[in-house]
Amino acid sequence: MSHNTETDPLYLHFSALIALPEQVRFDALAALPVDANLRARLSQMLAADQQTGGIETAIFNAAHRSIAHIESGHIAAGPISGSISGSILGDYRILHELGHGGMGTVFLAERADAQYQTQVAIKLLRGFPTNEGMRRLKQERQILAQLDHPNIARLIDGGQTSQGQPFLVMEFVPGQTLNEYLRTASPTVAACLALFDKLLNAVEHAHQHLIIHRDIKPSNVLIRDDGEPKLLDFGVAKLLDLDSESQRQTSTRVWSEGYASPEQQRGELITVASDVFSLGVVLKEMLRAAPTKNFPADLISVLTKATHIEAPHRYPTVAMLREDLQRFNQGLPVHAARASFWYHSLKFARRNRWQVLIGAAALLLSATLVWRLNEERQRAVQAETQARTQTQQAKASRDFVVSLFQNANPINGKGENVTALELLEQGRAKALDALIAEPELRAEMLEQLAQAYLGLSQFDTALAMAKEATELTPGNTLLHYQRAHVQNSALVRAARFTEALAATDALAAKAVQYGMTDAGLRVSMLNTRVMALTNLGRGPEAILDLKTILTLLPSVGSKQAEQRAYAL
Repeated sequence: MSHNTETDPLYLHFSALIALPEQVRFDALAALPVDANLRARLSQMLAADQQTGGIETAIFNAAHRSIAHIESGHIAAGPISGSISGSILGDYRILHELGHGGMGTVFLAERADAQYQTQVAIKLLRGFPTNEGMRRLKQERQILAQLDHPNIARLIDGGQTSQGQPFLVMEFVPGQTLNEYLRTASPTVAACLALFDKLLNAVEHAHQHLIIHRDIKPSNVLIRDDGEPKLLDFGVAKLLDLDSESQRQTSTRVWSEGYASPEQQRGELITVASDVFSLGVVLKEMLRAAPTKNFPADLISVLTKATHIEAPHRYPTVAMLREDLQRFNQGLPVHAARASFWYHSLKFARRNRWQVLIGAAALLLSATLVWRLNEERQRAVQAETQARTQTQQAKASRDFVVSLFQNANPINGKGENVTALELLEQGRAKALDALIAEPELRAEMLEQLAQAYLGLSQFDTALAMAKEATELTPGNTLLHYQRAHVQNSALVRAARFTEALAATDALAAKAVQYGMTDAGLRVSMLNTRVMALTNLGRGPEAILDLKTILTLLPSVGSKQAEQRAYAL
């Protein structure tokens, strides 16, 4: 509700009466059509004006002019016109005005009785409480005087002027307002949180004494030269409501736009959650002044919870808000954030990054050791499998040779002489049938048979067996290319030179494509190519391939001498 001195009956009548000569003022008062209470107040004020020579009247008028157009805490006041410096108010001498706002005008004053030297801030409150209001004001003033905290400006004394206007004598704090400090210092996020923690400590101290501030805002926070914050006007908003008919803890008359909680603006019940809301808004402004603009998600969650539009969804106490900010500083999960396994895990990792890194390194080392052990195990298994396969191949070869000799035994035959080819033919089917379920052994036996048939100039049979051996062998392996080359050898031995040359070139190109660089394989393919080129009358090309073979000989191992002699 607005307070306009131009329509205040007490101010209008008093201003009109003191403009009259002193001898007719009381007669004019008697003729005024006002109620008995207002008449008594005006009479008291006229008498005080005569006794003090108008000093308190000057203060009264100055304060009223300063507190103009106050509407629900929205301040539109002008400066005091005229000087009241040197005026005496109680035990203090007014020096000059410090400022004015929704609660009244603040003056800098000094001790006037010469008992000791000190400067104080005198706040001349707006409004004139009823007798019951004045009684409760004294009671509340006593409670506020008991607040003893390094970050709260102390209430020293209080009273009322002869005109009945209440005033408070408070500790004078030289320094900058919070907004001025933020503009000049540009503190970091960490510095803002450290400063804000002291404010929270102060507000929590007051709440423990059942006192709610009701008007927390940057202009009510002063920062001393040493960086210590001082919270002003603690509980003053409640003092201004003491003449209200309702005795509830509400504040419908004075609140600051932008900082007051929604329930305070609606005139509803005021609780500590109302101060929590205002503190959250102040913290937002402090952080906006920090050089960093991208704030962590946890800090945003804390601010969102503190300034929630519904009081039940805010922090119920300043202590819980303070705890969450401390948890944020310590890297712990904040209660305002949505809890999840990954959120808690991430916070733990950031909080214990060295331990986590050491643990991860140990885990990686363990995994590497396990991998190495598994590799060694796989090699051992592979070697065992290979040895078993070789044993089976040797047994199969032995059984095959034994079967050949059994077929050559006159007792088992018909008494005729048996040729090598006949023995091979008799043993081939029996040996291969025995290996039908063993593809690797079958492929090995087919390759050996193909080589044997080549030696007997049975080229077509050798070619067929080499082809089947190749098909049974896994692709892109050295063994696969070696068995495929046996086919090309069979072609060139069968005088199919053009076909052998084309097949050999295709196989060599494929080997290069898949990174097959075995020197022995390359020498074998070049030899086959040389035979084909020579028989096709392309001697110069064959000589080039032979020269290449000579450069590869150091890499072919035990067959080096044999291959050199052949090439030369």
